[in-house]
This record gives sequence, C-alpha cells and structure tokens, in this order.
Amino acid sequence: MPDKEGRITEEERSKALAWLNEKAGIGVCSMCGTKNWILADTMPNPPTYTSAGTRIGGITVPMVGIFCAKCGHLVFFSAIVMGLIPAEQTLKEQKPSEEPKTSDVPQGVSNG
Repeated sequence: MPDKEGRITEEERSKALAWLNEKAGIGVCSMCGTKNWILADTMPNPPTYTSAGTRIGGITVPMVGIFCAKCGHLVFFSAIVMGLIPAEQTLKEQKPSEEPKTSDVPQGVSNG
C-alpha cells in the first residue's frame, strides 16, 4: 500500500518491476520508438465514470504507471493484477461522503 504521501514503497517498487519484466514484455515506446521506461512513484486511482457523470469514491481500479523517459508517454497496468493491491479492497463499495459529483467539463476529445 502506498505511504501516506501516496508514494509506492520500495517493496512495491521491486514487486512491480519484477512483474513488468516477467509478464508485460515492455518494448519500445509506441510514440517515439525508444526503450527507456521509468516506473512512476505513485499509484493513480482515477474516479469512475458512470451514467450520472464522474463519481468520486466507490469502486475503482488502482494503477501502476510507467512513462517514457524521452517523450513522457504513459502506460498503465492494474495494481490488482500485479498483486500490489488486494482485489477485495477495491471491489468493496466505498461509501462516498456525499452524492456522486459530476464534472462540469464536457466529456470527449477536442482539437485544442
């Protein structure tokens, strides 16, 4: 479990690196073609998108990220599948302190 600052522990870092090397077969970056990956220090846990909008709290999928040292391209893996977070910990419905919040920002991709 990440520390109170949200950083993964040395044990989690070692376990994640071992899993990535054994099972993920990380190759070259699909964006720039280099093969220089860095393991992120934190374990993102994004909100869940529902038919009512973005929900803060509830069931989520914690992730471990690696990023390309040259271009910054991010790739995420399930911390559950990697064995870093017990599945039952994330599958239990967490009670949000208030009604689910929805984003005021329209969803989708823009041309910038």
